Amino acid sequence: MPSSVSKTIFDHRANNKSSFWKARNKRNKAKRLAKLFVVIVVAFALVNFVVKIPGWFQSINKPFDQIQTNLSLDGKDNSNIRTNILLVSISDNNDLQDLALASFNSSKSTLTIIDIPIAPKTYLAGADQELSLAVAYFSKPYLNSEFDSLYLAVQETIALPIDGYFAFFVSNLEFSEDTIQETKNKLGFFGLFKNSLNYKSWLNSNLKTNYSVFSLSNLLLDFRQINSTDIGFISVSEAVENKQFIFDKVDSVVRSSVLDNTIAREAAVVEITSGGSNYKLIKRLVNNLGASTINIGVSTKDRETRVVLNSDKEIIANRVAGFLNVKVEKGVDIGGSDVEVIIGSDFEDLFYGN
Repeated sequence: MPSSVSKTIFDHRANNKSSFWKARNKRNKAKRLAKLFVVIVVAFALVNFVVKIPGWFQSINKPFDQIQTNLSLDGKDNSNIRTNILLVSISDNNDLQDLALASFNSSKSTLTIIDIPIAPKTYLAGADQELSLAVAYFSKPYLNSEFDSLYLAVQETIALPIDGYFAFFVSNLEFSEDTIQETKNKLGFFGLFKNSLNYKSWLNSNLKTNYSVFSLSNLLLDFRQINSTDIGFISVSEAVENKQFIFDKVDSVVRSSVLDNTIAREAAVVEITSGGSNYKLIKRLVNNLGASTINIGVSTKDRETRVVLNSDKEIIANRVAGFLNVKVEKGVDIGGSDVEVIIGSDFEDLFYGN
Protein backbone atom coordinates (compact mmCIF):
# COMPACT_ATOMS: atom_id res chain seq x y z
CA MET A 1 0.00 0.00 0.00
CA PRO A 2 2.69 2.59 0.90
CA SER A 3 4.65 1.75 -2.25
CA SER A 4 1.57 2.29 -4.39
CA VAL A 5 0.93 5.69 -2.81
CA SER A 6 4.57 6.69 -3.27
CA LYS A 7 4.45 5.65 -6.91
CA THR A 8 1.34 7.68 -7.39
CA ILE A 9 2.89 10.71 -5.78
CA PHE A 10 6.07 10.28 -7.81
CA ASP A 11 4.17 9.99 -11.04
CA HIS A 12 2.14 13.07 -10.18
CA ARG A 13 5.31 15.11 -9.63
CA ALA A 14 6.79 13.79 -12.83
CA ASN A 15 3.71 14.77 -14.71
CA ASN A 16 3.81 18.27 -13.15
CA LYS A 17 7.49 18.63 -14.01
CA SER A 18 6.86 17.58 -17.60
CA SER A 19 4.01 20.08 -17.93
CA PHE A 20 6.19 22.86 -16.51
CA TRP A 21 8.99 22.27 -19.01
CA LYS A 22 6.52 21.96 -21.86
CA ALA A 23 4.94 25.30 -20.95
CA ARG A 24 8.33 26.90 -20.55
CA ASN A 25 9.52 25.53 -23.88
CA LYS A 26 6.39 26.93 -25.50
CA ARG A 27 7.07 30.37 -24.04
CA ASN A 28 10.71 30.23 -25.13
CA LYS A 29 9.66 29.11 -28.58
CA ALA A 30 7.18 32.00 -28.77
CA LYS A 31 9.91 34.44 -27.70
CA ARG A 32 12.30 33.05 -30.30
CA LEU A 33 9.65 33.33 -32.98
CA ALA A 34 8.92 36.93 -31.90
CA LYS A 35 12.63 37.81 -31.99
CA LEU A 36 12.97 36.14 -35.38
CA PHE A 37 9.98 38.14 -36.63
CA VAL A 38 11.52 41.39 -35.37
CA VAL A 39 14.86 40.51 -37.00
CA ILE A 40 13.12 39.73 -40.29
CA VAL A 41 11.14 42.99 -40.17
CA VAL A 42 14.25 45.05 -39.32
CA ALA A 43 16.29 43.29 -42.00
CA PHE A 44 13.54 43.86 -44.55
CA ALA A 45 13.34 47.53 -43.58
CA LEU A 46 17.12 47.93 -43.87
CA VAL A 47 17.24 46.18 -47.23
CA ASN A 48 14.33 48.30 -48.43
CA PHE A 49 16.10 51.45 -47.19
CA VAL A 50 19.39 50.48 -48.84
CA VAL A 51 17.61 49.67 -52.10
CA LYS A 52 15.85 53.05 -52.02
CA ILE A 53 18.97 55.09 -51.18
CA PRO A 54 20.04 55.53 -54.84
CA GLY A 55 16.55 56.73 -55.77
CA TRP A 56 16.48 59.00 -52.73
CA PHE A 57 19.81 60.57 -53.67
CA GLN A 58 18.71 60.87 -57.27
CA SER A 59 15.54 62.66 -56.22
CA ILE A 60 17.36 64.97 -53.80
CA ASN A 61 20.06 65.81 -56.35
CA LYS A 62 17.67 66.37 -59.24
CA PRO A 63 18.37 69.85 -60.64
CA PHE A 64 15.60 72.42 -60.39
CA ASP A 65 13.91 73.67 -63.51
CA GLN A 66 15.11 77.07 -64.67
CA ILE A 67 13.10 79.81 -66.27
CA GLN A 68 13.64 80.11 -70.01
CA THR A 69 15.51 83.38 -70.30
CA ASN A 70 17.61 85.36 -72.74
CA LEU A 71 19.61 86.85 -69.89
CA SER A 72 22.87 85.43 -68.60
CA LEU A 73 21.82 84.34 -65.11
CA ASP A 74 23.99 82.08 -62.97
CA GLY A 75 22.98 81.61 -59.34
CA LYS A 76 25.78 82.92 -57.14
CA ASP A 77 26.40 82.40 -53.44
CA ASN A 78 28.93 85.17 -52.78
CA SER A 79 31.47 84.57 -50.03
CA ASN A 80 32.92 88.02 -49.38
CA ILE A 81 30.13 90.38 -50.49
CA ARG A 82 26.36 90.53 -50.14
CA THR A 83 24.23 87.98 -51.96
CA ASN A 84 20.99 89.42 -53.39
CA ILE A 85 18.26 86.98 -54.42
CA LEU A 86 15.04 87.97 -56.14
CA LEU A 87 11.93 86.25 -54.75
CA VAL A 88 9.05 86.04 -57.22
CA SER A 89 5.54 84.74 -56.59
CA ILE A 90 3.43 83.75 -59.62
CA SER A 91 -0.22 82.67 -59.46
CA ASP A 92 -1.80 79.73 -61.26
CA ASN A 93 -3.06 82.26 -63.82
CA ASN A 94 0.52 83.43 -64.48
CA ASP A 95 -0.03 86.77 -62.73
CA LEU A 96 2.66 88.43 -60.63
CA GLN A 97 1.54 88.20 -56.99
CA ASP A 98 4.45 89.41 -54.90
CA LEU A 99 8.09 90.47 -55.08
CA ALA A 100 10.88 90.69 -52.55
CA LEU A 101 14.66 90.83 -52.40
CA ALA A 102 16.44 88.55 -49.94
CA SER A 103 19.87 89.99 -49.14
CA PHE A 104 22.44 88.03 -47.09
CA ASN A 105 25.39 89.90 -45.64
CA SER A 106 28.87 88.64 -46.54
CA SER A 107 29.16 86.30 -43.52
CA LYS A 108 25.59 84.98 -43.97
CA SER A 109 24.89 85.93 -40.35
CA THR A 110 22.07 88.35 -41.13
CA LEU A 111 19.32 88.45 -43.72
CA THR A 112 17.27 91.41 -44.91
CA ILE A 113 14.01 90.95 -46.78
CA ILE A 114 13.01 93.97 -48.86
CA ASP A 115 9.38 94.00 -49.89
CA ILE A 116 9.00 95.47 -53.38
CA PRO A 117 5.44 96.67 -54.13
CA ILE A 118 4.24 95.65 -57.58
CA ALA A 119 1.49 98.28 -58.02
CA PRO A 120 3.38 101.65 -58.08
CA LYS A 121 4.74 102.79 -61.44
CA THR A 122 8.46 102.82 -62.12
CA TYR A 123 10.26 104.54 -64.97
CA LEU A 124 11.83 102.00 -67.30
CA ALA A 125 14.61 103.81 -69.15
CA GLY A 126 15.16 101.02 -71.65
CA ALA A 127 11.48 101.02 -72.61
CA ASP A 128 11.11 104.79 -72.19
CA GLN A 129 7.83 104.44 -70.33
CA GLU A 130 6.34 104.22 -66.85
CA LEU A 131 4.84 100.89 -65.83
CA SER A 132 4.15 99.09 -62.59
CA LEU A 133 6.17 95.93 -62.03
CA ALA A 134 2.97 93.89 -62.27
CA VAL A 135 2.20 95.41 -65.67
CA ALA A 136 5.84 95.07 -66.77
CA TYR A 137 5.57 91.34 -66.10
CA PHE A 138 2.33 91.11 -68.06
CA SER A 139 3.17 93.44 -70.96
CA LYS A 140 6.79 92.29 -71.47
CA PRO A 141 8.48 95.56 -72.48
CA TYR A 142 11.87 93.82 -72.69
CA LEU A 143 12.79 90.77 -74.75
CA ASN A 144 9.19 89.57 -75.15
CA SER A 145 9.61 87.65 -71.90
CA GLU A 146 7.64 88.07 -68.67
CA PHE A 147 10.47 87.10 -66.38
CA ASP A 148 13.23 88.91 -68.28
CA SER A 149 11.19 92.10 -68.33
CA LEU A 150 10.50 91.83 -64.62
CA TYR A 151 14.15 91.05 -63.80
CA LEU A 152 15.43 94.09 -65.69
CA ALA A 153 12.67 96.35 -64.33
CA VAL A 154 13.56 95.37 -60.76
CA GLN A 155 17.25 96.08 -61.36
CA GLU A 156 16.34 99.52 -62.69
CA THR A 157 14.03 100.19 -59.76
CA ILE A 158 16.34 99.22 -56.89
CA ALA A 159 19.70 99.72 -58.69
CA LEU A 160 21.33 96.64 -57.21
CA PRO A 161 22.92 93.53 -58.73
CA ILE A 162 20.75 90.42 -58.47
CA ASP A 163 22.72 87.21 -57.96
CA GLY A 164 19.91 84.73 -58.48
CA TYR A 165 16.20 84.12 -58.32
CA PHE A 166 13.63 81.88 -56.68
CA ALA A 167 10.36 81.93 -58.62
CA PHE A 168 7.46 80.17 -56.87
CA PHE A 169 4.46 79.13 -58.94
CA VAL A 170 1.77 78.77 -56.28
CA SER A 171 -1.29 80.92 -55.65
CA ASN A 172 -1.66 83.23 -52.65
CA LEU A 173 2.03 83.18 -51.71
CA GLU A 174 3.34 86.39 -50.16
CA PHE A 175 6.83 87.00 -48.80
CA SER A 176 5.58 88.45 -45.53
CA GLU A 177 7.39 88.40 -42.21
CA ASP A 178 5.05 85.63 -40.99
CA THR A 179 5.78 83.51 -44.08
CA ILE A 180 9.55 83.89 -43.77
CA GLN A 181 9.60 83.18 -40.02
CA GLU A 182 7.28 80.20 -40.42
CA THR A 183 9.53 78.80 -43.13
CA LYS A 184 12.57 79.23 -40.91
CA ASN A 185 10.86 77.42 -38.02
CA LYS A 186 10.26 74.41 -40.26
CA LEU A 187 13.95 74.11 -41.11
CA GLY A 188 15.19 72.54 -37.87
CA PHE A 189 17.93 69.97 -38.45
CA PHE A 190 15.89 66.83 -37.76
CA GLY A 191 12.80 68.19 -39.45
CA LEU A 192 14.85 69.22 -42.47
CA PHE A 193 16.43 65.76 -42.70
CA LYS A 194 13.17 63.91 -42.05
CA ASN A 195 11.12 65.92 -44.53
CA SER A 196 13.83 66.53 -47.13
CA LEU A 197 12.14 64.32 -49.73
CA ASN A 198 8.77 66.00 -49.19
CA TYR A 199 10.37 69.47 -49.36
CA LYS A 200 12.29 68.57 -52.51
CA SER A 201 9.20 67.08 -54.13
CA TRP A 202 7.21 70.24 -53.40
CA LEU A 203 10.01 72.47 -54.67
CA ASN A 204 10.37 70.42 -57.85
CA SER A 205 6.70 71.11 -58.60
CA ASN A 206 6.51 74.74 -57.51
CA LEU A 207 9.97 76.32 -57.78
CA LYS A 208 12.17 77.47 -60.64
CA THR A 209 15.62 78.78 -59.79
CA ASN A 210 19.07 79.27 -61.25
CA TYR A 211 20.65 77.85 -58.08
CA SER A 212 21.90 74.29 -58.08
CA VAL A 213 20.71 71.83 -55.44
CA PHE A 214 24.10 72.11 -53.72
CA SER A 215 24.05 75.92 -53.67
CA LEU A 216 20.46 75.98 -52.48
CA SER A 217 21.31 73.53 -49.69
CA ASN A 218 24.10 75.83 -48.52
CA LEU A 219 21.75 78.82 -48.56
CA LEU A 220 19.12 76.89 -46.60
CA LEU A 221 21.69 75.91 -43.97
CA ASP A 222 22.84 79.52 -43.72
CA PHE A 223 19.22 80.64 -43.41
CA ARG A 224 18.53 78.00 -40.75
CA GLN A 225 21.47 79.18 -38.61
CA ILE A 226 20.49 82.86 -38.64
CA ASN A 227 18.75 83.98 -35.47
CA SER A 228 15.19 85.17 -35.95
CA THR A 229 16.21 88.51 -34.46
CA ASP A 230 18.82 88.89 -37.23
CA ILE A 231 16.24 88.75 -40.00
CA GLY A 232 15.13 92.25 -40.96
CA PHE A 233 11.98 93.15 -42.89
CA ILE A 234 11.65 96.45 -44.69
CA SER A 235 9.69 97.81 -47.63
CA VAL A 236 10.37 100.35 -50.34
CA SER A 237 6.70 101.34 -50.19
CA GLU A 238 7.83 104.42 -48.24
CA ALA A 239 9.65 105.47 -51.44
CA VAL A 240 6.32 105.74 -53.29
CA GLU A 241 4.62 109.09 -53.95
CA ASN A 242 1.43 109.47 -55.96
CA LYS A 243 1.59 105.77 -56.83
CA GLN A 244 5.06 106.11 -58.36
CA PHE A 245 8.53 105.10 -57.18
CA ILE A 246 10.83 108.01 -56.36
CA PHE A 247 14.33 106.69 -57.07
CA ASP A 248 16.09 109.01 -54.61
CA LYS A 249 13.91 107.60 -51.84
CA VAL A 250 14.36 104.04 -53.08
CA ASP A 251 18.13 104.54 -52.90
CA SER A 252 17.85 105.93 -49.37
CA VAL A 253 16.02 102.79 -48.23
CA VAL A 254 18.49 100.51 -50.01
CA ARG A 255 21.59 102.21 -48.60
CA SER A 256 20.24 102.21 -45.07
CA SER A 257 19.42 98.50 -45.14
CA VAL A 258 21.60 96.49 -47.56
CA LEU A 259 24.64 98.66 -48.30
CA ASP A 260 27.57 96.28 -48.79
CA ASN A 261 30.01 96.83 -45.91
CA THR A 262 32.80 95.02 -47.77
CA ILE A 263 32.56 97.48 -50.64
CA ALA A 264 32.11 100.41 -48.28
CA ARG A 265 35.35 99.46 -46.47
CA GLU A 266 37.12 99.24 -49.82
CA ALA A 267 36.30 102.96 -50.20
CA ALA A 268 36.77 103.00 -53.95
CA VAL A 269 36.19 106.08 -56.08
CA VAL A 270 34.44 105.37 -59.39
CA GLU A 271 34.45 107.69 -62.39
CA ILE A 272 31.59 107.34 -64.85
CA THR A 273 31.74 108.48 -68.46
CA SER A 274 28.64 108.26 -70.64
CA GLY A 275 27.30 109.54 -73.91
CA GLY A 276 23.72 109.64 -72.62
CA SER A 277 21.53 109.45 -69.54
CA ASN A 278 22.39 105.82 -68.76
CA TYR A 279 24.99 107.03 -66.27
CA LYS A 280 22.15 107.71 -63.81
CA LEU A 281 21.48 104.00 -63.27
CA ILE A 282 25.18 103.21 -62.89
CA LYS A 283 25.67 106.10 -60.48
CA ARG A 284 22.80 104.81 -58.36
CA LEU A 285 24.27 101.30 -58.52
CA VAL A 286 27.75 102.39 -57.39
CA ASN A 287 26.40 104.50 -54.53
CA ASN A 288 23.89 101.83 -53.42
CA LEU A 289 26.72 99.29 -53.25
CA GLY A 290 28.76 101.56 -50.97
CA ALA A 291 31.33 103.22 -53.25
CA SER A 292 31.63 106.86 -54.32
CA THR A 293 31.25 108.46 -57.75
CA ILE A 294 33.11 111.47 -59.14
CA ASN A 295 33.54 113.35 -62.40
CA ILE A 296 30.43 112.24 -64.23
CA GLY A 297 31.77 112.86 -67.71
CA VAL A 298 30.07 113.01 -71.10
CA SER A 299 31.50 111.38 -74.20
CA THR A 300 29.96 110.46 -77.54
CA LYS A 301 32.99 108.65 -78.92
CA ASP A 302 32.87 105.34 -77.10
CA ARG A 303 31.17 102.41 -78.73
CA GLU A 304 32.08 99.73 -76.18
CA THR A 305 30.99 99.71 -72.56
CA ARG A 306 34.03 99.08 -70.37
CA VAL A 307 35.02 98.82 -66.72
CA VAL A 308 38.67 99.76 -66.17
CA LEU A 309 40.45 99.01 -62.89
CA ASN A 310 43.15 101.58 -62.09
CA SER A 311 43.99 100.33 -58.58
CA ASP A 312 43.78 97.23 -56.41
CA LYS A 313 40.16 97.98 -55.40
CA GLU A 314 38.65 95.30 -57.57
CA ILE A 315 35.53 94.36 -55.59
CA ILE A 316 33.41 97.25 -56.81
CA ALA A 317 34.89 96.87 -60.31
CA ASN A 318 33.80 93.22 -60.51
CA ARG A 319 30.37 94.04 -59.11
CA VAL A 320 29.70 96.79 -61.65
CA ALA A 321 31.14 94.72 -64.51
CA GLY A 322 28.83 91.85 -63.62
CA PHE A 323 25.87 94.21 -63.63
CA LEU A 324 26.86 95.46 -67.09
CA ASN A 325 27.77 92.00 -68.48
CA VAL A 326 31.36 92.99 -69.33
CA LYS A 327 34.83 91.98 -68.14
CA VAL A 328 37.08 94.11 -65.95
CA GLU A 329 40.06 95.56 -67.80
CA LYS A 330 43.35 96.47 -66.14
CA GLY A 331 44.18 100.13 -66.51
CA VAL A 332 47.03 102.38 -65.42
CA ASP A 333 47.09 104.02 -62.02
CA ILE A 334 47.46 107.71 -62.81
CA GLY A 335 46.33 109.02 -59.47
CA GLY A 336 42.72 109.55 -60.48
CA SER A 337 39.78 107.25 -59.86
CA ASP A 338 40.15 103.67 -58.67
CA VAL A 339 37.67 102.44 -61.28
CA GLU A 340 36.50 104.00 -64.51
CA VAL A 341 33.17 103.00 -66.03
CA ILE A 342 32.73 103.95 -69.67
CA ILE A 343 29.16 103.54 -70.87
CA GLY A 344 29.25 103.05 -74.62
CA SER A 345 26.56 103.06 -77.25
CA ASP A 346 26.27 99.28 -76.84
CA PHE A 347 24.92 99.69 -73.28
CA GLU A 348 21.30 98.89 -74.19
CA ASP A 349 22.33 95.78 -76.08
CA LEU A 350 24.40 94.58 -73.12
CA PHE A 351 21.97 95.42 -70.34
CA TYR A 352 18.58 95.00 -71.97
CA GLY A 353 19.53 92.41 -74.55
CA ASN A 354 17.97 94.34 -77.41
